[in-house]
Amino acid sequence: MSPLPLHVARRLHPEFEAAPFHSQAVELDEGLRLADVVSLHTPLTQQTHRLLDARRLALLKPSAILVNNARRAAVDEEALVHALRNGQLFAAGLDVSEWEPILSEGLRELPNVFTMPQLGSSTLEDRVWMTEQAVANLIPGALGHFLPNEHAGQPPTFE
Repeated sequence: MSPLPLHVARRLHPEFEAAPFHSQAVELDEGLRLADVVSLHTPLTQQTHRLLDARRLALLKPSAILVNNARRAAVDEEALVHALRNGQLFAAGLDVSEWEPILSEGLRELPNVFTMPQLGSSTLEDRVWMTEQAVANLIPGALGHFLPNEHAGQPPTFE
């Protein structure tokens, strides 16, 4: 029987613990020590900036795989390169990179790093929705009126 999947979150997620996932909530450091695969999904805040730094990357098993689907500066990529080069981590998959569009020095040469552009919104449904949101703003914007789909503000950057 396989162990329960684990998750780390800032708040309770009973839906993760229920069927079909049956996931167990753990503290971040414990989860990193136990995980075979870490899939990172987090906003970029002061608390999550370089959330996975050298200390936390060292907690991972040498056989672990890190997948960063989060914001770009959630992983300290200099520390990631070091961990991958020294066998502290098996592989990394990066949907984002810290200095996007430029890869951190050393990442491109590593055979155990897999990169791809952010494709989370590349479904036909998402592209249609994004176009509809832009069109809904077009006429009110041209007339100087309130934009129904205006973004409330920019997220903070910590670089």
